[in-house]
Amino acid sequence: MIITRNKDVYAAALKFAQARLCPPSVEQMAALAAYNMPMDYFAGVRAEYDRRRNVLYDGLKDIPGSSSASPKAPSTSSSACRSRTSSISPSGSSRISRSTGRRS
Repeated sequence: MIITRNKDVYAAALKFAQARLCPPSVEQMAALAAYNMPMDYFAGVRAEYDRRRNVLYDGLKDIPGSSSASPKAPSTSSSACRSRTSSISPSGSSRISRSTGRRS
């Protein structure tokens, strides 16, 4: 809360408050356009997300020492790499330590 009799300070504070609370016009126009799109458009978008997710998942699966859970949602994937860690030496070169889990 700002209490002031200075009209310039009040106007500046109000401007910042309204800018923070009001959604930008571009996003409003994009949301309206998406709302008016036919539903078959989104089926194609979902299929493309699925295809991209599967490419990522298949690539992660093929990395030795990594494990990746089969994705359940259309646009999510998670993976872990437990058998390799990398560290950056003071000179800037990267070294990989296999299966120790320790930085060298």
